[in-house]
Amino acid sequence: MVVADYGKWLETAPVPKLFINAEPGMILTGAQREYCRSWANQKEVTVNGLHFIQEDSPDTIGEAISGFIKSILAESPDPRDRSR
Repeated sequence: MVVADYGKWLETAPVPKLFINAEPGMILTGAQREYCRSWANQKEVTVNGLHFIQEDSPDTIGEAISGFIKSILAESPDPRDRSR
C-alpha cells in the first residue's frame, strides 16, 4: 500500500526527478519502466548496465546526478534574494 501510494504521488508531484534508466537492465523493465518514465517533471538518462548499474556505469551516473543538481540550482531562485 505504501509503495502504491508513493507511486501515485510521484505521477504528478512537481518535485524534480531524475530517472536513471539501465540498458539493457534487468529489474526495471517493460511496463514498470514505462510507468516510471511517465512521471511529471522528470529527466531521464540511460546508462549501460544490468543489475548493479552503479557498478556498471559509476562515472556516467555521477555525471548525470551532478548535471541534474546543477540544472535544478540554475532554475531555482536564490533564497537570499529578498526582491521577490
